[in-house]
Amino acid sequence: MSLSGLDPSNPTPGDFREIIFAQGETGGQASSRSVVLYGNKTSAGSETVDTVGDAIQSAQDCIDRTGARSELNQMYRWYTKVDPTADIYFVACTEAAGGTAATREYTFAVNASDSTTVDIYWGGSQTSFSVSSGDTPTVQAAAAKAAINSADEGSWPFTADNSSGVLTATAANVGDRGTFALSRLRFVYRKNVTTTCTAGAVAAGAGTDDHTAAYAAVAGAGTFYYQVSPKHAVTTVTTTDNGIGELITNNLAQALPVSGKSQCAVFGLVGTNAEATAVAISSAANTPRAFFYWAENSPLTPGMLAAHHAAVMRLAQIRHPSANLTGYANG
Repeated sequence: MSLSGLDPSNPTPGDFREIIFAQGETGGQASSRSVVLYGNKTSAGSETVDTVGDAIQSAQDCIDRTGARSELNQMYRWYTKVDPTADIYFVACTEAAGGTAATREYTFAVNASDSTTVDIYWGGSQTSFSVSSGDTPTVQAAAAKAAINSADEGSWPFTADNSSGVLTATAANVGDRGTFALSRLRFVYRKNVTTTCTAGAVAAGAGTDDHTAAYAAVAGAGTFYYQVSPKHAVTTVTTTDNGIGELITNNLAQALPVSGKSQCAVFGLVGTNAEATAVAISSAANTPRAFFYWAENSPLTPGMLAAHHAAVMRLAQIRHPSANLTGYANG
């Protein structure tokens, strides 16, 4: 019998063992370590909220079911950049009742003294628009609006409008997480010109979506090993916080012998080191079933960061269950 790493012509006798993981009969969905994403869709998506449907079949299928600008589509895109062959499911969580969308204004001032190009950065991608000498603030804001609304095939999670040189970006989903999307939008002029573009503060969206119904839907649909959440925190979390702590508590309950489900919760944190530490050491979060990936001032939203790292985890762990990800960093 041939064993990996042993020369079959070696005459030295001995007892040797080779352990091959993931062999023999499987338990179906559980053995593939399926992924489920929690997040919001937009009205352009066809999926029924708070339900677990079929696995996502393609990028276009995700767009059709969640909407191109949705939080869920951003998470799916960043997951599949790393691990495109996984069985990925999602739950479109009901948006905050009576919630409002976050907004941010960018004010253009003074006619351009020269021709140049303005690059716009968001979420690891880029678009641009041209500026001609003499262009007014209104002309420039209109060009910025067109560039943003068509960027990445119209998939950035906000839309833009302009009025007399003031560009207003509005998050595609209502609620408090819209701040993360808009705070990552950047304008850079390639050449010094007299024009200025001043970013205003983000006007935070109101409302927090409740994922309780989504957790129940996932619990009733089977076992999903990697449960990826866009929820974020900067202080101690609790078991009833309608956020990080609640999902972890739900996973721990599902792991009890009565259900026996093997699964974990994955989150992205973008605050300071001290804030991330406060979250992770909370009694409601300090468990082997919770994974936090921290990247202060990341260009990604917490949901995108969590999805990206969940993909790294799964890709490594299906090759070897004891894969060590300590020290992994984006690059």
